[in-house]
Amino acid sequence: MSAFFNIAKAIVGAGSFSLPWVLENEGLLGGTLTIVVSAALASYTITSLIDSKNIVERNTDRSGSSYVDIAREVLGKETANFVFAMTVLASMLVCRYER
Repeated sequence: MSAFFNIAKAIVGAGSFSLPWVLENEGLLGGTLTIVVSAALASYTITSLIDSKNIVERNTDRSGSSYVDIAREVLGKETANFVFAMTVLASMLVCRYER
């Protein structure tokens, strides 16, 4: 059961479990507006990441670029190392055991 919930958290995202709390505290109109604005920002962010990935792949003649590859090309090696460390840390924290 613990493995199921860890996988569900990783797929769905822990933030989605707070949606009822948002609506309770913000009200129907404020909560809905907050969710719609957050969705628009998320959509813009993923579009920007896809565009960046395509530019990096075109400039480096490589396919399958990762967050680390994009950070290395745009922000340098130190930032790429930081992005790699944060990606590993996030993966480890999502999979940690809870009782």
